[in-house]
Amino acid sequence: MMNTEALLDLIEQLEQSMEIDITLEHGWSAAHSGPATSRAIVVLGATRSGTSAVAGVLHHMGCRMRGQKIAGPANPRGTFEDEEFLGIQLDREDCREADQKSMLCYAQAIRNRNRRFAVWGVKEPRLAFILEHLLPFFEDVRFVFVVRDVAATKRSYDKWEKEVDAPPIDEQIRELSRCVELIDGQYDRIGVHYEKLLKDPRGVIGRLAQFVYDGLDIMPTEWSILRAVRSIDPGMRHF
Repeated sequence: MMNTEALLDLIEQLEQSMEIDITLEHGWSAAHSGPATSRAIVVLGATRSGTSAVAGVLHHMGCRMRGQKIAGPANPRGTFEDEEFLGIQLDREDCREADQKSMLCYAQAIRNRNRRFAVWGVKEPRLAFILEHLLPFFEDVRFVFVVRDVAATKRSYDKWEKEVDAPPIDEQIRELSRCVELIDGQYDRIGVHYEKLLKDPRGVIGRLAQFVYDGLDIMPTEWSILRAVRSIDPGMRHF
């Protein structure tokens, strides 16, 4: 049975971080002189909550994502699942446990990207179970929590359950709530409500872009923002 109250509490917490009216600036430049640190954007959310759509938005606005085109019936536009992180997960016996070999692999993957990219992202839902073990490896990390209507999440999970390999929804929600508490007051975070993204892609994506690139000398161009907006189709609510 879905833990409805827990998910609603999580949505309320995260939506408080989106009460800022941000207007997109024109003429943003994608050029940069080389950052002192590398910023990582970690996308977290329950299975079938819209994390693939949000990861796609990040990709289109210039945030380096892996697995751009791992598409399937449940995600025709691509899952944007990180192949390297996913590979580490699949080598583990239990995605809920942190073992030394896996942590060394994660550390190497994160440090390699820190050296190569000014802004990069990772979307791998199972990371919620081991997040505290990964935090020391990031130079500058921000979190995007994706939430979706409880009933819609459950319908989508039930519909595509055979297509996904993930722990039960209740368990995922508990871990996401734990992650929110873990990073509260220590790391920047934003909540993206899937239904609001479908209804007002320009507004939500504008706020997300400002959150991702705030304080950096690199910003997405207006064309990049437009591509991100066009990647969102209201018909995606049926998936």
